[in-house]
Amino acid sequence: MNENNHKNNDKDLKAHFQEDINNPSNNKRKKKSFSSKNQIAAEYMANSNDSIYFKIINTEEEFKSFNAPIGQDNLDNTFQPKYTYNIFTDKQEIIGYKNLRIKISLTPKTLSPYINIQYEDALKIKDDIIYLLRDFYNKIFEQSEHYYEENKIVIEEILQTSEERFLKYLASENEVETKHNIVCQTQKDSLNLEIIHLSVLESKFFRENLLLQCFLTYFIDGGSPIPLDTGFWNYFILFEKDKDSKRRLIGFCSTHHFHLEITRYRSLTSQFLIMPNQHRKGYGQFLLEEIYNYYMQIPECIQISTEDPAKEFEILRDIVIFKRNLELGHFEKFLKLPALLNKDTYKLIKFTKEDLDTLSTKLKISKAILQSSLDILKYCLINRKESKSSFSILIKEYKRDIKIKFFKAAREDYEVDYDFNRRKMRKKRGPYIFLHDEEEKVFDIDSLELQQMSEVEVKEILEGSSNAFIDDMKAISVKCEKLINDHLKN
Repeated sequence: MNENNHKNNDKDLKAHFQEDINNPSNNKRKKKSFSSKNQIAAEYMANSNDSIYFKIINTEEEFKSFNAPIGQDNLDNTFQPKYTYNIFTDKQEIIGYKNLRIKISLTPKTLSPYINIQYEDALKIKDDIIYLLRDFYNKIFEQSEHYYEENKIVIEEILQTSEERFLKYLASENEVETKHNIVCQTQKDSLNLEIIHLSVLESKFFRENLLLQCFLTYFIDGGSPIPLDTGFWNYFILFEKDKDSKRRLIGFCSTHHFHLEITRYRSLTSQFLIMPNQHRKGYGQFLLEEIYNYYMQIPECIQISTEDPAKEFEILRDIVIFKRNLELGHFEKFLKLPALLNKDTYKLIKFTKEDLDTLSTKLKISKAILQSSLDILKYCLINRKESKSSFSILIKEYKRDIKIKFFKAAREDYEVDYDFNRRKMRKKRGPYIFLHDEEEKVFDIDSLELQQMSEVEVKEILEGSSNAFIDDMKAISVKCEKLINDHLKN
C-alpha cells in the first residue's frame, strides 16, 4: 500500500470535519466565510464508488502506467465498484481529499491487491482510508472464529503490500497449484477456458478464498463471506489459460451442499460473480451451464437451487433452464402448434401436474422455476411475427396468467388469506396477508405478523409484480427467441 503524504488522522473524522463547516467561528485554521467553507467541503468530499479504480495487471509495465501520478496515469480497462457503503457509510462518501483516486491493482489469477491512494491535496482532518478498510475486512471475517487470527494476518498483508511484493505475486502466483478437479476445458472465441471445482477446505486455497471474498463485497450487495469451518462449501472457478498455461480469472461461483440426509443434498448457489471487465461475453451463462451439468452427474444431489438470488442472476438462470428444456425436447409439442396462436391454442401451452413432477425431478429444479421456463416460452410464441395480429388479445391472457401465478405464490409463501367473496358480501375487513417473522419458526402460527390490506392494495401489488415480470420477459425473450430459431433450424 502506498499513500501520498499519509499522516496520522483523528478517529472521529467526519464529526470534526462537519463541525468545522457548520461553525465557522470554531475554525482555528483559516478564517473564511461560511459559503467558501461549503465550497472547500465540496472539493474535499468524494464519492467512494467513483474514487476507486480496479485494474487487472498482466505486466510490470501495466502496473507502472496505472500507478503513475495523477494526470500521467493510464486508466484504460479499469472498472469501479458497485457497493462501498459498508466501508464508507451509507452515503458512500470519503472526506478530506481533493481529486482522490484509490487505485487497486489486481493479479490476474488470485486477485492479490496493491492499494495505492493518490490525491492532489488533503485536509488535516480526513478519513483514514486504510483504517476503514481494515475495520471492514476484519468485521466481515470475525464470524470465522477458528480462522480469525489467520484472517487478520492475510488482511494486514493485503493492506500493507508493497510494490515489490505485488510484483513478486504477479510473477509467481501460477506456481502454486491447489488440489482441484477440472470440470470443463474448451475453446470459446479462440480462448482456452477451464473450470475447476474445489473444496473451501483445501489448505492451499485459504488465501485465495479470502481474496475472492474481500473482492466480491464490492459487487454483491449484502454479500457475506463463506465460513471456513465446514466442508459443505465448494467453488467453481472459470479461468482463461494462455499458451504458457498461466490462468486469468474470469469468474467464480460458490455452492453450499445442504444435506437432507448423509447421502442426499440440495446444491445451493450462493455467490456468483463474473469479473466486471468480462461482462457481455457469455461467460456467466457458460459457467452456470457447466455447474448444472456437473450436478446432473452427481446422484447424491437431488436439487440445484439458489440462495436469495439477485434479479440479474434470476434472469441468467431462467435462460439457462430454458435452453436446457429446449435441448431436451420438453417444448417440442408446443413448438408444433400453429404459428398464428389464438385463445384456444394458447391455452394448450401448459404442463400437466405429471409433467411438473417428472421434469422438475429430472432437471433437479423446483416446479416454480420449471413453470417460469414455460412462461418464457409462452411469451416468445405470442410475440412471434406470425402472432402479431392477435398479440393484444393474447398478452391480456398472458398477464392474467401471471397475476394468478403471483397470487398462488403469495398464498404459498406468505399465507395470504384472500377471499374474493368478501367484496360481494361488502365486508369492510380483509383481505389479510400474513408475513413470517424471521426470528421465529415459519411453521409456528403464533410467529406470524398479521397485516390488513385493502383489496385495492392487493390488486396494486399483483399488478406491479406482473408488469415487472413482463418487463423481464421482454429482455429474456430476445435471447430465448434466438435459441428457439437456432433449435428449429437444427
